[in-house]
Order: sequence, then C-alpha cells, then structure tokens
Amino acid sequence: MLKVDRLKLIANTAQGAYGVDIPFESGLFILRVENTHGKSTCLNGIAYALGMERALGMADVKFPFPASLTKEILTEDGEELPVLSSEVQLQISNDTDGIATIRRKILGATDDNVADVFLGEIDNTANSKARSLFMHREGDTTRDPGFYHWLSEFVGWELPLVPRLDGSESPLYPSIFFPTWFVEQKKGWASIQATTPQIFKIKEPRKRALEFLLNMDTNSIVKKKFKIKSDLEKNQSAWALEKSALELSAAKIPGEVRGIPETPNKSFDKYSVDIAVNQNGRWESIQTLRAETYNELRAFLEGMKTDQPDDSKEKNIQEETEILRKSVRELSDQANQVEEEMHYNSHQIQASVTRIKDLEEDQRKYEDLKKIGEINTIHGLSVAESECPTCKQETSGNLINMDASATIMSVEDSLTYIREQKKAFVSVKESLQLKQNLSKLELIKINSKISDAIEKIARLRRNAFSPDATILEELLRKKISLGKV
Repeated sequence: MLKVDRLKLIANTAQGAYGVDIPFESGLFILRVENTHGKSTCLNGIAYALGMERALGMADVKFPFPASLTKEILTEDGEELPVLSSEVQLQISNDTDGIATIRRKILGATDDNVADVFLGEIDNTANSKARSLFMHREGDTTRDPGFYHWLSEFVGWELPLVPRLDGSESPLYPSIFFPTWFVEQKKGWASIQATTPQIFKIKEPRKRALEFLLNMDTNSIVKKKFKIKSDLEKNQSAWALEKSALELSAAKIPGEVRGIPETPNKSFDKYSVDIAVNQNGRWESIQTLRAETYNELRAFLEGMKTDQPDDSKEKNIQEETEILRKSVRELSDQANQVEEEMHYNSHQIQASVTRIKDLEEDQRKYEDLKKIGEINTIHGLSVAESECPTCKQETSGNLINMDASATIMSVEDSLTYIREQKKAFVSVKESLQLKQNLSKLELIKINSKISDAIEKIARLRRNAFSPDATILEELLRKKISLGKV
C-alpha cells in the first residue's frame, strides 16, 4: 500500500523560502483554489517526488512545474524574486506503519535523476541521514541503489517481468501503471491511461498495467506464449541457415537438396534427405549416380583390356570431338540463360533493398509520431488534409472517403503493418540472394565444363597425327575422372 501523508513545495530566494505545505488526512481530500493557483503544480509535485514525471505525458518537458519553481516568483507586493533553488518533499507511508520522506531537487540540483530518501517524517529529516537513490537509468528497478527498487520494497510491489518489443524482458516499470490512478488534467482526460509512456518499449503496456493492478495471471501466460513464439522463431531461423548451407554445398556438384521442408515439423524424416544431381539434363539421386558411375568405371576398365582397330580409334576421336563441340554449344546456351537470370535477380534484389529502405523511413516517421504523443488521434495528420503522410502526394477525394465514419489505422497498427511488410521484403531479398549465389556457383560450374571441353578438343586436334597416344591419354583421364566419383 502507498499512502501520501504530506507534501511540501519549496522555492528558495534571496529573501527567504516560499512554498506550500499540505498535510493529507485519511479519506477524501479536496483541494480547492482558483485556476492558475497551483492545483496541478501540487499534483505534479507528488508525481515528481515519486519519479513518475514520465507518466504525465510531458516527456518533452524537463520539469512539470511553472516558472514559480524554476525561474522567478511573484510576491504579494508584486515584486519578482529570482528562484535560486527549489525542491519537493513528500512524506509517504505503507501498511506496516513504515514512514519515509522523499526529497527531490527541482532547480539547483547537480543531477535531477537522484532522489534523497529519509526514514521518518518530514519534520525529522534534519536529524536523519539521507540515502541517495538514482532513477531513469539502467538498474533503477532491480538494483539496491535504484529508487524504484526501494519504492517497490517499501510499498510491497512485486514487479513482474514483462516482454519487450525487441524480444527481451524487463520489469514492469511503475511509470507504466501510474497513469491508472493518477490523472493529469491537461492530457490525461483524453482517454483511460492516455499518458502511459512508450519509451520503455514494453509490449502492450496498458494491458500489462491493468493485469498487474488486478493481480491477474495473464502476465505469466503472455510471457510463456511469448517465450514459445521466440523459441520457435529462433529454431526456424537456425533451420533456414542450415538448409541454406546445405543448398550451397550441394550446388558445388552441382546438385539440389531434396527432402528438407522449409520449416521444421514433427513428420520430418532425416533418412529421406537426398541430393539430386543434374546429369545430362536429367536429375538423379546422388546414390543412383554413384552406383551408375561405379558400373561405368568397371565396364571401362574391362574395355581397356581389348585392343581396337586403328580405323576404329580414329573414328572414335572424330566422334568424340563432334560430341565435345556440341556440348560446348549447349553449355554456352545454359551459361547465357544463367547470366540473364542473374541479371534479373540483381534488379529484383536492388528493388527489394530500395523498398526496405523506404519502409525503414516510414517506420521512423511513425515511431517519431508515437514519441510526440499522438498515438490516439489522427487530428493534424496530413492524411486528414488530403495528403499522404509518407510520400506527401495528394490524395483524391473521389478515391478516399475521409468522413467521420471512415476507419483509419492507428499509429500502432500502421507500425505493425510496416514491420510485417519490412519482414516480408527482407525474406524476399534473402531468398533472391540465395538464388543469386546458387546461380553464381552454377555458372562457375558450367564455365569450368566449357573450359574442360575446349581443352579436350585442343588436345585431340594437337595429337591428330598420333591417335594412339591421344587415345591412351584420354582413356587415362577418363579413368581418373570416374575414379573420383
């Protein structure tokens, strides 16, 4: 339990201290003064003392206070006195009769992200030793010198770990649920929890706040679902990387990996994985090709034992030369097709990169829109003025009906849509890059075959006057080639 017992706002000038001292009794408390006489200043003083100024919807202002506490004060005689320093003191208590006083500097502080905590009432702070605690920094909720860590222990809050937008977890900062029981009149009446801060990157912060205050078990379920989803995404990513590595290795043959699905599933059978090799335009299993090559090698070795007539040898040379020339032509056609495909893929990759950059720029604009506190309204946006907020092109009234009944995506929905679009285009780009790498390997393989065929034709022509030596050389080369498979 957190109970506010007393509030003091002090502005120190050259002629002494000015301010207000308000004790709070149990039950309903009503503070009634005229407008511009300090009601909001007193409420903001409570929030500031508790380190909750980020939950007031005033992220663009350093202090949620008027000039009377930050610049100068006007006396009853109309004299303007410069404020030398100012501070807020707040006395709070809990349900175990614990009393503490929080003092936080407003003007004149060496570090405004520090609060001094005294154990005891405001009137006894002079006889107590202060403990300085930091806030608005890493560890302020989990470490002993952190102010929110102390406040949580004093009040009895057990802050849960909640998922963040980047997949990590963080404590539920008190500033997230503070707007549920504190309304800032200038911005807070727009809607329930209107000033919930977004800077902590907590996923669905308003829901997390209500679940915590209502002591619901939803948070543990959300965390469990989020962890399972995160683990699935990690496994799918690792699966995709391994599959890509196998495909690149198989492409060096050249070949293709068969039997591996795009995503892991329970029906996957590791014994069904195979590599298909393109053999003379026909795809065969590498196991079948290995058996066929072994049989061909055995038949070839048997054939070498028999002598061929000289005329037959010369005829074989001519036939082999013609076959090689035909093979060079076919391989050249294949190389041209692969090069055309690579050229097309290159354009597609560049288009994807450009689209991703555009989406990143759109995402930045909408994130900036969230930061300036216009999450819950489209008032003032260029889309309401017949202008696209992203590309700045004029929108036609004949195509887009912007009347009051039209449904417009919220900033959060737009951000979600942009992130999904970006994720899709990144996936497309990665797929195209993988395809481009496979095409490069295939082109290298084809060019290597062309070079080997041309070299073989040159050898046959060079040794045309010594067919026996040529045949012997080619037979030895074929034997070595078959033996490598």
